[in-house]
Amino acid sequence: MQVRASYTRFSLEMLEKLPGHQRERALSKLPAAVVTGVRAALPMSWVDLDWHLQLDEALLETLGAVEYERLCARMTLEFMHRPLIAPLTGLGRRLLHHRPLGLLERVPLAWGLVFKDVGSLSVRALGSNGAELSLSGLPERVATSRGFALGVVGTLRAITEYTDVTADVSEIEPGKRFRVAWTT
Repeated sequence: MQVRASYTRFSLEMLEKLPGHQRERALSKLPAAVVTGVRAALPMSWVDLDWHLQLDEALLETLGAVEYERLCARMTLEFMHRPLIAPLTGLGRRLLHHRPLGLLERVPLAWGLVFKDVGSLSVRALGSNGAELSLSGLPERVATSRGFALGVVGTLRAITEYTDVTADVSEIEPGKRFRVAWTT
């Protein structure tokens, strides 16, 4: 189970931007080796997904579910504006404005670029105003991680927000199936 270091480094950056007391609380929940390992990793390298899951859980425990999900949505939006990513996401936004399904249908490709040996993601349209996303073949550690599941929910919220639609994102099956319904 591996993840691109840039993705995990970005989570650590977001943790480090928290107000002092929250930042210290979250950092105290992480082994020093995780923090130094994430900081030292080259952005396009692969790192142990367990590092990322530990970051997720530390943030979730520190912030609570609602704030953590909001942070994940904000992180996704900020990540989409990063210099190397922005040209692609900007083009996608212009082409898929008010069409979240088109962007959601590209998430499985992104999954494969970000995660290695972490199962797969599929998208099924639910008419013109909804989609269901399913994760399959997940390792047990990922399937049972509440932080990971809420991170997916936050990411899906950000994707629909990026296409300028209002959406409801919900878990159908905790950590495995998600429904996104929007209005245009």
